Amino acid sequence: MSPRPARFTREQAVAAAADIIDQGGVEALTMRRLSSALGVDPMALYRHFADKDDVVDAVADRFWVGCELPDLEDAGDWRAYAADVMRGIRFGLSRHPHLIPVVATRPISSPGALRWADDALGRIIAAGAPVAAGLGDLVNTLVMLTVASALGEYTPPAGRDTAPSAGAGRRLAEESRPAESVPTPHLEMLARAGWSPDPARQFDVALGVVLAGWSWD
Repeated sequence: MSPRPARFTREQAVAAAADIIDQGGVEALTMRRLSSALGVDPMALYRHFADKDDVVDAVADRFWVGCELPDLEDAGDWRAYAADVMRGIRFGLSRHPHLIPVVATRPISSPGALRWADDALGRIIAAGAPVAAGLGDLVNTLVMLTVASALGEYTPPAGRDTAPSAGAGRRLAEESRPAESVPTPHLEMLARAGWSPDPARQFDVALGVVLAGWSWD
């Protein structure tokens, strides 16, 4: 008698796919590699997924489902709360650098992601945000800003296999400078005025500018 095929749930398959992406990026994920990680026949995956794209969509959905929202009790005004929501997204992405391109290129349209988005929006409104059409555009803009910031800071540069560590943005910039000195008088003016690259600070500044300057017209 042949052994019974191994059983697995859709959730187990999505978790295994997320692990594969964490280790080697979305290019490393194949249906064959996923089935091997689960110890099942590749064809068994098609009971739960139409194809690899369906698996990747599910991994993106899993990220949003696991993205914790800050407590409303700790909120100041609604703008401060919205900024905290975005910092939480950015922190979650920082823990999964290879997942950032997946999240960046998948719309928030899956069931879990939509539930998360609705909950986040409800809390921002509860913190005092106006119920206006412009609020939807504002939140979408903040999410795009947040994901783009994480993409630039944490995702491995194109052509590199490993994710950059903390502070790597500045180190990579230094490594890429040409051996021959290039005059940068205006950058030097900014440096003398006290400016230096700091992705986290720049992200916070950008959040503040968008939230404070948003037009509701």
